[in-house]
Amino acid sequence: MRPRSLPSVLVLLAACSPGAPDTDGDQDTVDEPCALPAYDGIEGVSCDGDVARLQGTYLQDLELDPQLAWVLVGGVFFGDPTTPVTLTIPAGTTIFGDSATDGFLVIDRGSRILADGTATDPIVFTSDKDPGSRARSDWGGLVINGQAPTNVCERPEDCPVPGEAGTGVYGGADADDDSGVLRFVRIEFAGTLINDRQEINGLALQGVGRGTVVDQVHIHMAADDGIEMFGGTVDLRHIVSTGAGDDGFDWTDGWTGRAQHVVVQHHDDLGDNGIEADNNKDDFELLPWSEPTLRNVTLVKVRTPGRFTDGYGMLLRAGTAGHLHQLVVVNYPYGCANIDDPSTFTHGIDCDTSASNGSLEVSHAWFSCTDTVIPDQPFPTSDADFNDDQEVCDIDVFFRTGNDGNTVSGEHHLRAPFDMVAPDWRPVDGAPLLGVTVPADADPWFEATDHLGAMGSENWASWTTFAAD
Repeated sequence: MRPRSLPSVLVLLAACSPGAPDTDGDQDTVDEPCALPAYDGIEGVSCDGDVARLQGTYLQDLELDPQLAWVLVGGVFFGDPTTPVTLTIPAGTTIFGDSATDGFLVIDRGSRILADGTATDPIVFTSDKDPGSRARSDWGGLVINGQAPTNVCERPEDCPVPGEAGTGVYGGADADDDSGVLRFVRIEFAGTLINDRQEINGLALQGVGRGTVVDQVHIHMAADDGIEMFGGTVDLRHIVSTGAGDDGFDWTDGWTGRAQHVVVQHHDDLGDNGIEADNNKDDFELLPWSEPTLRNVTLVKVRTPGRFTDGYGMLLRAGTAGHLHQLVVVNYPYGCANIDDPSTFTHGIDCDTSASNGSLEVSHAWFSCTDTVIPDQPFPTSDADFNDDQEVCDIDVFFRTGNDGNTVSGEHHLRAPFDMVAPDWRPVDGAPLLGVTVPADADPWFEATDHLGAMGSENWASWTTFAAD
């Protein structure tokens, strides 16, 4: 549904604070076009008191008023391949995904989202169900399509490519592409199954460029991955992914961005790998390789005896490269790390000399995954379960000899990493995770730190909340 042409910025004027909106069809009044002057004649916008519903495709800039409850009905698209627009979401705004229609939001290729919250007034994307009744997969999620390179296309001019589950197209040749700002944003209870095999992630960054700001973003209780990068060059800071039903932090198809200060906490009921990393699943050698750089990462699996659990702290596979430094990985039942597929392994180490090949590095990491329920080694040794039945070399050699500063320990030294209501991922006072000398990164984008893991003495995630339902 395409709205008629209007001035470039639409501002709703309202004076009510939203609670969970009534979206089950039994409203006391029938939805009608909003009577506010800014909305005269706009198709796809309807109102019922302080609830405003969005549906269809919007081809003009739009600003949401934070005092209205905004509801995404079905797939809501901003922009199209020929008409870029900007969606502005002020601090304190709440956007509800309509569970009856699997509501989700897509920022199309070339368009921008300006969602700039604050620690005291974050922007929240959430379920339309009442607190206490919410769950993973209540609604779709947030998808941003950019124009940065991926390896899905042999040539940039062959892009764009279709996103998962009908979420538009993405990709191009602009590594500096700017899709806007996500800052102090929480995305919770997302991940609806759109068709018989595809779910939307909590946050999908598809071909997003490094001109985009993604900082202080919390993805909570997503049914699929918490956050996934499909190619692109986007950089990330202060990311929290909690309670994901699949992987916490995922990349594929040539992501070459940077990330610093990342926390993944998997709950005790679902969840797979803390990090799942791929190059291209159809051709492991496609260029550009997935080769991001990550610093200060904490990956935690919460486990309760008698409850099924699986997953690695890190599963590096399908030819990915990457540079991962200053990690803390805790309590994953299949081991803290695994490397799958020969092409992935050969990015990291020369098996004849044990020398690093430099394209895949994992250094200055603290691994604490010794298992008392499902026996496993912190680093599984080479066998038929990885490297496609082709033994390349012992994975211990990669972590212990080919990289510097890695430690395997039975103690994690974190304050409250397994608390799912009030977690604290800072190291305890005097922990060996603090005061660590690590080589400075030559890239000035990275902040210099002297601790392992996502946090030192500062809990930069104190603005987040962790409701189970």
